[in-house]
Amino acid sequence: SQSATIDGTFSFLGIISDEGTGASLKWRFQTGSDVRSSPMVHDDGSIWFGSDDDYVYAVDADGNQLAKFYVGANVRAGLAQGPDGTVCVPAEDGDVFAFSPACPPQNIKNSYYTYDDLPAEYTISDTNDWLESGPWAVRVEISRSKTVNSRSKYEYTLKAWIRQCQETDCSDILGSYFEDTRIDYAAKAPHLTQTAELCSADHTKLDTFIFGFTQGTGSAIQTIDITQVQLGFIRPGDFVITDDPDWQ
Repeated sequence: SQSATIDGTFSFLGIISDEGTGASLKWRFQTGSDVRSSPMVHDDGSIWFGSDDDYVYAVDADGNQLAKFYVGANVRAGLAQGPDGTVCVPAEDGDVFAFSPACPPQNIKNSYYTYDDLPAEYTISDTNDWLESGPWAVRVEISRSKTVNSRSKYEYTLKAWIRQCQETDCSDILGSYFEDTRIDYAAKAPHLTQTAELCSADHTKLDTFIFGFTQGTGSAIQTIDITQVQLGFIRPGDFVITDDPDWQ
């Protein structure tokens, strides 16, 4: 059986209990202040709760944040689900809010890649300028499910790999398996992986991909050129590369 509990240390705790053997910690979710409201399990499997940091949170069964809403006051009373799935939230200042279940893909801001994560063959440190240490080749794959998951959502999994070109024109990578967008690349584990969920309406109307980079340069401004962009569609049964002799 599954249960949840609150401790007093600014966290929401998810507990899974094995029948007759006691409970063990499954995951911990950190908020900005005490959690005093009772958690509400939505019909789609998400878990909703309020906090004294003036926010309402929705997490999945593994403790991953799905949504975060600012309500401007403590949330200590229980949340309620309406017949259409709307979540009603009473705040301490007397206001009541209504939110639709989390569905748009969420930006996982704590998923990033730093110099500490680079393979041993790279010599980038925290004092290097990544752009001046390039050029770099980046491969991105997006796979989407054909059927809904337990939350009645379609899962989209994004994988990304990054390689430092050994030639200034990246000729050492052009023409390699790494460049070929017609194949499923499984020769090396991706450097970044994250999964988002889409509702059925968004899943069926997907027609645009927007690709780019964000930068953390403080007060400085940097400009990058993105060239040699390719887009391919990998179909079930297409070739999967499991060994890449050009990237050892």
